[in-house]
This record gives sequence, C-alpha cells and structure tokens, in this order.
Amino acid sequence: EQFAYDPHCSDALSMLVTQLTNQPLRIFFEENIWKKLRPAGAAAWLSPRLNPELTSGANVFYAPMGDYALIAQMILNGGKLHGETIISEKWIKQMHEDIVRVPQSESANFRYYGYQTWVKSGNKDSWFAGLGNLGQRFYLDPKNNSAMIIFALDFEHIPDTDRLWDWFRNTRLNGL
Repeated sequence: EQFAYDPHCSDALSMLVTQLTNQPLRIFFEENIWKKLRPAGAAAWLSPRLNPELTSGANVFYAPMGDYALIAQMILNGGKLHGETIISEKWIKQMHEDIVRVPQSESANFRYYGYQTWVKSGNKDSWFAGLGNLGQRFYLDPKNNSAMIIFALDFEHIPDTDRLWDWFRNTRLNGL
C-alpha cells in the first residue's frame, strides 16, 4: 500500500522461502524453476562461507545470458515455457499489476513498484524491469512480447540503456 524499498527485503524473502519449504532458496529454485526451464548452462548461486545454506535473493546468482532469456520468455508467456506452467499466470500478472506508487524522489524512471519489479506506469500493459545489483537488469514488455537483458551497466549509462529499450520495444525488427 505504501512504497518503502529496502534491498534487504529480497534477503528476507529468501529466508521466508527457506523457512516455508525447509530448503535453501537455491535448492528450491533449482528443483521448481531452473530445471523446468531446461537451461543450456549451469547456474551458480554463491552462498556465504560461514553459512552455505543461506542463499541471498538479492544478488550472487549467476547464469549464462541465454538462460536469463529463458526466464524472460517464461515471464512473457505468463509463467509457461516448453508447454509447462512453471510459475502461475496469476503470480506473473501480480508481479507487475499489484503495484504501489513510487515517489519521484526515489526513481526518476519508474512510477510504480510490484513484486520485486519496477513498473513504468500504472497501465496493466505497462512494461516493467528487474534492476539488479551492479547493473544487471532485465526489461520486459508483455504487450510487445519483448525483452532486453543486460549483464552489467555503469550507472551513468542507465539513461542511454533506457532510451535503447524504448527504441527496441517500439521498433519493428522484421527480418533480422
């Protein structure tokens, strides 16, 4: 109901998943999502040396870019990939439709925040993004069935990347 962003909330969600499933987040994710994506490569989720069962949902997940594209495609497909529902369509919609207004002082680019996603506008077909630590981000536009994934980004170039995303999602790229 009220925007109060704290990057440690991702860690709190990790702990909640671990508590509810009796499995570290990395194990739960691998069994219930990652394997169903049929990734081409291996993923790594680094854990603290002192407590290897603790998995941070905030960062330290590594996978090949093509496999990130599988995650993006699954989200654009309403939680389905390879003919299988991996995440419920209801949850996927809630990620970017159950939103709270973001004060302009908190973000110059995004007006709303959903379930771990930054949402451009309050329209139900608005594009949204996941903004990761150290410049990793994904942009998703369900209306245009398009995605853009970035592995690392210098913060001074975020406006350039946002302009590229706007061009990409609004330009017909037939024949490429």
